[in-house]
Formats: sequence, C-alpha cells, structure tokens
Amino acid sequence: MADLDSASPNLAPANLAKLAEPAQQALLAQLHDIQLPDPVSWWPLANSIWAVIVGVLGVLVGLTWYYWVRHQNNRYRREALALLQPTLAQHSEPAAKLMALNHLLKQVAITHYGRQRVAPLTGQAWIDFLQDTAIYIDQPDNLADLMAASYQTQPISAQQLAGVIDYAQAWMKGHHK
Repeated sequence: MADLDSASPNLAPANLAKLAEPAQQALLAQLHDIQLPDPVSWWPLANSIWAVIVGVLGVLVGLTWYYWVRHQNNRYRREALALLQPTLAQHSEPAAKLMALNHLLKQVAITHYGRQRVAPLTGQAWIDFLQDTAIYIDQPDNLADLMAASYQTQPISAQQLAGVIDYAQAWMKGHHK
C-alpha cells in the first residue's frame, strides 16, 4: 500500500504520458479535466419560492390591515384616557370628580355600545353593565355606593376615589362586547 500512496503523484496525466507508449500518449493527450457545470443561478426563482414570498406578503398585509383597523376602532379609548386626568384635575371635590368620572364612563360606553343600550342605565343597572362588559376587571365592592355618594353629601376618602379612578381607567382600556 505504501508503494501505491507514494506512486500516486506519479500517476498524474503528465507523468503517465511520459511512461506510456506513443499510442497511449495520444489518447492521454485527449483527456481533459472534469468540466463542472455553471453554478445554478438564484434567478429566476422557483415557483415554490414565489409561493412563499406571496404567502408571507399576504400575511404581512393582513396583519397590517388588522392592526390598523383595530387602532382606528380603539381611538375612542385613547381619547377618553387622554381626557381622564384633565377632567379630574378640573374638580377639587371628590364628589365632583366622581361625577365627572361617571360622565366620562358613560361617554365611552355610549360610543362603543350605542345610545339605545347605555343611556337609560342608572344606579345598579349601570354598575351591572360595567361589570358585564369587563368581567375580568375587578370591580370595587362598594362602587354603587360610591357612585351614589357623588350625588349625596357622604364623605369619600382619597383611597376610595383612587380605587374608582383605577377601575374606570382599567374599564376604559379593557371593556369588551
């Protein structure tokens, strides 16, 4: 084996031509190196690649459209949340803040659910509506009493007011059909 390995450099076509007879040398001269084909071009693309590109573009267009429509449909939420702090800042009394907060909640509800469904709701029906349209948002236990307190002279603590404001803000962000 060692002889073959050491002899392999001598088996090159140029060296074989020296060792071979003239007829064999003529045949060996006709031998050429292996001709490799041209590399495969990336263009034009295969149909399967076109299908993947069209599919990905379709998904991107669909997602863009979905999020744009969703963004447009939730504009009223963003506007209401932007109005929340300025509306509350206009009032100094907790009862007045609760009234303004309730008014803003009604505006949001009427915008989303329609005047026919929301406008007649008052008292416990209004509180139940708020709970039914945002089931996963924890409603303060005494929300009905606090909303009624805004029309009465009952004192409202800062902690109770903060709880109602947090609930109203969460409801504006997360209410559903």
